[in-house]
Amino acid sequence: MFRSREEAGIFAILSVVFIFFLSFGPGRTQGARVVAHARALLYEGRNAIDTWHWNTVDKSFYRAHYYTCAAPGMGYLAVAPVGLFDAGYSLVPKGLARKLDQQVRRRLDQQCQPLVQAGYLSFDPALNKDDLFRFHASIWFLELLIALSMAAAAVVFYRILLLFGAGEGIAYRAALVFGLGTNLFFYARIPYAVVPVTGLLLLGFYLILVASKVPDVAEIPPHPGPLPLGGGEGESPADVVANSASGVRSGKELRAKHSWEGGPEVSAEVTTKFSTKFSTKFSTKFSTKLLLLAGGLLGAAVALEYIQIIAVGFICLYGWYKVGLRRMMLVGLGGLPIGVLILLYHFKCFGDPLAFPYKYAIDILAVDKSQALLQIDHPTWERFLGVAFGFRRGLFIYSPLLLVLLVLVVKHGVVQRSRLPEAWLILGITVAYMVFQASSPLVSITWGIGPRYAAIAAPFLMLGILFVKKKLEWRLVWWVAWVSMAINWLMVQRDIEPQRHAFPLRDAALAVIQSGPTSSLIETSLSAAGISGVGAMWIVGVAAHTCLGVVVWWLWRKFQPRMNANER
Repeated sequence: MFRSREEAGIFAILSVVFIFFLSFGPGRTQGARVVAHARALLYEGRNAIDTWHWNTVDKSFYRAHYYTCAAPGMGYLAVAPVGLFDAGYSLVPKGLARKLDQQVRRRLDQQCQPLVQAGYLSFDPALNKDDLFRFHASIWFLELLIALSMAAAAVVFYRILLLFGAGEGIAYRAALVFGLGTNLFFYARIPYAVVPVTGLLLLGFYLILVASKVPDVAEIPPHPGPLPLGGGEGESPADVVANSASGVRSGKELRAKHSWEGGPEVSAEVTTKFSTKFSTKFSTKFSTKLLLLAGGLLGAAVALEYIQIIAVGFICLYGWYKVGLRRMMLVGLGGLPIGVLILLYHFKCFGDPLAFPYKYAIDILAVDKSQALLQIDHPTWERFLGVAFGFRRGLFIYSPLLLVLLVLVVKHGVVQRSRLPEAWLILGITVAYMVFQASSPLVSITWGIGPRYAAIAAPFLMLGILFVKKKLEWRLVWWVAWVSMAINWLMVQRDIEPQRHAFPLRDAALAVIQSGPTSSLIETSLSAAGISGVGAMWIVGVAAHTCLGVVVWWLWRKFQPRMNANER
């Protein structure tokens, strides 16, 4: 799974931190629509969520049936985790399950009363007969898997930096900052599609980069001499292809004659001809599989959130530059089946392949639903500032490092001709997502989780680390990285609702001062144990954070790579 100790360290550190701050407790609707859809697929074999619709606000209504109001991909992705969780939950004694269900039902009725009165939710056993504890516990299980997927995405980001030539030490630190110093830290705690989409986009991008390292058939020159069927000891076929394409002799000395075990000797001409055919065939198959898989991953990202077609478009343009139009057509071919399935889903559910489910969403927001897809109008400066610096989890107020890197990309992108394509990729994705968010009326109404689509720009903005050259710039970057991680650590302590708090950083700081460092896991555990009070929260919270710090410090010391002179 991991190719190096550094990758294992990145995954271990981020997994520990994400799990510590994982969101617990009923009353959230973030994952309810996902689990409702997954259960409908798993137990009823249909996309309508009628049986479970009372659990979620996020639903569409069309011709007497309820559907998830978002892209269907997350529901399909959650089928296996929900089935696995239910298999384990079936071992819980029925009496205990009944008590847990009654407790969760009582808490949900209290916490969600406004939505219950408005008719969007109901926990009345006469209407909502589902086992509520099982339903919401499966959301928690899904959140755990999403947290781990964020850690895996950081590992992929580490590999991408290495492919671009970054040193191991820099790539290692940048991958950790990517997980802990951007607003994706927050989204790693809730079952929205933001984090899985980020992982799919990064993995698809990574495979395109890997494919660009594999020579195309037309690019492979004649071999300078005979080549054995295999490379030297410890060499993979990919190494043979890469070395043969560059005319480099590697491994053992290439012999003019090669004999199969127990067979006659073959002339150098025959050996060269056969090995050339083998290497070009392997090169073609290898890159073809990579590009087809990359297309499938990018298509899956769009299936999870339709608007990710923006990032996919820019990645494909960059891939065109890296591998050529002919080979990029394989990416389109790999993503085509998923695109067809999306259209079939819309046609089956709504009678029109372009009838997106959000069009039929239950109207709980003061938005004109008669507009086009995702409620787009003209961008406004107020919304643009909100996306960038607003308290609704703005891209730069939570991650000032991203702003510094954006400035460095603009500063050095034109000067570094070799990095100009990467500069256009970074700037294109960032500007496109921010303009899209600035064009959405939802940003200016009441979107508690903030401009989540703009968060997709975070990993590509983090590639701006490639444009840091001067010693002073490196010092600035690492200093602001610590600030970004501190801000995200502070904000993840509490879920600050922006419509009620004009200054969330101040409110988060006051919350920490008044009740001590905490996490949803700690709060839930103390509540279940009947422990309350500021003093108890301080003692338990500080002790837990101390233990977390010790574990992270130990993992850092165990896995950190040595930085070479250039990296220093």
